[in-house]
Amino acid sequence: MKNIWLLLFSLLFILSMLSGCAEPVKVTDDTANGEALVNDEEPEAQPQTNSYWSTDSTKLRVVVSIPPQKYFVERIGGSSVEVISLLEEGDDFLTSTPTAEKVAALAEANLYFMIGAPFETKISMPSSVIGIDNRKDLKLKPFSAHTEYLNTAKDNKTDPFYWLSPSMVIQSSSTIYLNLRDHSGGNREEIRTNYTHFVRDLNNLEGDIHRILINSVNMTVYTDYPALGYFGTTFNIKQKDFELASGADINDLARSAIKEDIHTVFFGPFLPSGVKGNLESLIKGTVAPLNPLREGYANNLVDIAEAIASGSAQAQ
Repeated sequence: MKNIWLLLFSLLFILSMLSGCAEPVKVTDDTANGEALVNDEEPEAQPQTNSYWSTDSTKLRVVVSIPPQKYFVERIGGSSVEVISLLEEGDDFLTSTPTAEKVAALAEANLYFMIGAPFETKISMPSSVIGIDNRKDLKLKPFSAHTEYLNTAKDNKTDPFYWLSPSMVIQSSSTIYLNLRDHSGGNREEIRTNYTHFVRDLNNLEGDIHRILINSVNMTVYTDYPALGYFGTTFNIKQKDFELASGADINDLARSAIKEDIHTVFFGPFLPSGVKGNLESLIKGTVAPLNPLREGYANNLVDIAEAIASGSAQAQ
């Protein structure tokens, strides 16, 4: 009996000792060297950088209004620049506005080349950014179409679509060249060489388009987006405006085109669905889109010229 009480006493003593022990350390993914690393604080926020710009401080940050300008600046600036266009190929020059993210990127730029887009007057220019009118010293044409969109632009009495003429781009590219040269740092020789090659390529492009249009001189084209003013002056093509309210007006448009012996019709900036085949068969000609913001500058001008030449050929 005495042994039983001794055994019970021993068990009670052991249990009391175990109940006083500390809880074991819990092993987690943050445990290192046998110790728990506990941190309930939020991680420190990292500074945000605009995703449109790289971190390369040697490059000149340049903002432009439209994709063709982006091509011009990249051709001349080469490795010295990185360029952001505020509008994209899928936008409408007359009605679109840049995203808030693009406008925010402008605040971090060095230069901004403007082109007379309606949205430009709505942007507050940061004091740290040098604004340059890309149309400086150009002789611009009068422009009366679409004034409802251009009435907020700097000059709503002039045709803004000068970049569809290679010779006009050659004239305006000197403004790009001089500003990139003066602000880019130590790459002046590269920029000068790029500028020389760019002007050469534009002259070659103009020659190619003249050859495409050799049998289309003085032809008239219809367009509901009158962006061919400078193109027409350069290549001896006449544009005539029309407005198409609905698909029901296609037959009226075709009758007018036939009466005036017009065999090329442009819709801009995008070709309406279901129009091309029907209208082409009616006018015995060519129907094509006219997008002044299209990427692939040279290809765009060549496609415009080939659409005119195709319509002209079908008329003969």
